[in-house]
Amino acid sequence: MFSTKFILDGSAEILLQPVRFKIWKLLKDNKRAMYIDEISNKIGIQPRLVSYHIDILESKKFLITHYEIQQGNLKRGIVVRLCELTPHAIEVLKDIKESI
Repeated sequence: MFSTKFILDGSAEILLQPVRFKIWKLLKDNKRAMYIDEISNKIGIQPRLVSYHIDILESKKFLITHYEIQQGNLKRGIVVRLCELTPHAIEVLKDIKESI
């Protein structure tokens, strides 16, 4: 018998939404944390929209974010949001695979 825990709680649907899955896959393939603007440039989506989808992924614990101060051309730093994956998505994808 297979598990459908993550399908029934909506996690699978959230992860498999096309933009969110692109974000997740990009982070997974790069094997490192990335900034919102960096993600935006790589997948060709506005930073505001990326941030929106990051919020949703973070609410379901697919990734975590934190803020850092990055030194720019100005004398003062710029606050940037850094995103990194958690192992939760692997569990959800395994659940989907087993239920097919």
